[in-house]
Amino acid sequence: MNRLSQTTPGLRKPDANPARRLGRLFRRYRWAPVLIALTAALLGFVSRFHSPHTGFTSLLLIGDELTPSKALLDQHPYVFKGTNGYDGQAYVQIALDPLLRNPGLVRSVDALGYRARRIFIPACAWLAGLGHPAWIVQAYALSNVFSWLLLGILLLHWLPPDSPQNVFRWAGILFTHGLCTSLRCSLTDGPGLTLLALGILFLETGRLRGALGTFAATILSRETYVLNTAAALIPDRLRDLRAWRRAAWLTFLTVLPLLVWMAYVRFETGAPRAEGARNFEWPGLGYLHRWHELLSGSDGRQFLLDFRVVGILSQVALTVQFLCIVLRPQPRNAWWRVGAVSALLGCVLGPAVWEGFPGAALRVLLPMTVAFNLLLPRGRRWIPLLLIGNLTLLGGLGELRDAPVFSAEWQGERGAIYATSLDVGHGWYYAESNQKQTWRWCRGTGELVFTNHGTTPTEISLSGRLSALSPRSVVLRRGNTILWRSATFKRVIPFHTPTLVIPPGVTRLELSSDQPLVKASPTDSRLVSFAVYDLSVRVQPAP
Repeated sequence: MNRLSQTTPGLRKPDANPARRLGRLFRRYRWAPVLIALTAALLGFVSRFHSPHTGFTSLLLIGDELTPSKALLDQHPYVFKGTNGYDGQAYVQIALDPLLRNPGLVRSVDALGYRARRIFIPACAWLAGLGHPAWIVQAYALSNVFSWLLLGILLLHWLPPDSPQNVFRWAGILFTHGLCTSLRCSLTDGPGLTLLALGILFLETGRLRGALGTFAATILSRETYVLNTAAALIPDRLRDLRAWRRAAWLTFLTVLPLLVWMAYVRFETGAPRAEGARNFEWPGLGYLHRWHELLSGSDGRQFLLDFRVVGILSQVALTVQFLCIVLRPQPRNAWWRVGAVSALLGCVLGPAVWEGFPGAALRVLLPMTVAFNLLLPRGRRWIPLLLIGNLTLLGGLGELRDAPVFSAEWQGERGAIYATSLDVGHGWYYAESNQKQTWRWCRGTGELVFTNHGTTPTEISLSGRLSALSPRSVVLRRGNTILWRSATFKRVIPFHTPTLVIPPGVTRLELSSDQPLVKASPTDSRLVSFAVYDLSVRVQPAP
């Protein structure tokens, strides 16, 4: 027998039995199929946000009220009509011009000086898109998906799938409401959390340079994580003054890139800094304001769809997470220090962060959620706290459930499909759907705007079902020319139009009925004419 293995404590001779090694591997990863299934479910949810014409840009939540830049609109993204959009709209415009040279960004990006601090993920999207605008937009739209997958892999270091409880903790982090909101709205919170976890992993495995570089990227993704990265670098020897000086120097090195970048932003754009006066409040006041907001009433929706109920459950979960972190101190553990900093930050968050649905606090406090799931002790007596602390799962699952309803289903030759797009013009109400069908009610005359982005004509035909509350017929027009007329109908009938030629450029069609409008229902005051169900467009190149 090897003398070293006899005399060195803790050193074991490698197991040469393949079956035994395979058995240990199976025990460590026996619940991995559940993780794979959960990942596949997430990707399935994300796939519902894809359109052959706009790609994954519906994840950006672009609105038309705050006019996006021409550089973004030229990529034909999915635009939510009548809305201001959300923060992803700002970040993707920065991704298209990461050096901020376009003076129009000051007008098209709300609080440019504030948004531009978070340059790392937009810059990565620019690199991933190789500077090609259309690729950049898609790369940024999917940045949260890629970071979600990477975070799932990183968490296996602390939560190997060897028990149902570890699987639940893994899912509690990845499907928490704050992280799902970041994914749904293409924000920087999710990628920032992934970089933070990667930096802590580097620290725990002794790769300091990798940790410092990753922490610098974390801060450039989300400047609020500067507190978390500083906490991670706190020395284990709390009374060692030299170790504290070294930690302060390392923290400065991680913050330095952000300071340099902020100076560049100020110089290049002249955009004033956004102070966010309502982002902070005296300790506890913002938290109490949130409880008052949640308990002041209910909108009467069903249980899981009730924003206030989901908000109350999430608030309870955050409270449990806070108490478990604060009451069980583990100052030598990097994740505890990171979670404790987030817990203290939560005490001083202001109304602007807490209010609304789902509220930004669920995203700001993501490090606390991770620390809670990693550090809560195992054992049956801790399971109730584990379940309550992960009630944010309910909101997270709901965040990904409602994909946008696209204008139509497309069929036909692939090249012609990508060359032709449809926008729903004036005269239509919002799209509605259930598990079986989608539809739009028309106010009397509804416009369908087809755009042929190619250089040669295409042919289209429309099909679907028509429905009305009183007898009427529907006419399809191009200008003053009648192209097709339906039979008189009531309730639901299928329809199929003849083939129409769409030349290069914009073609406007109208579906209309000359019968009087009627009230949609006794409880719905909308005046409607007819509805189009499951509109389908078949397209092919013109001969």
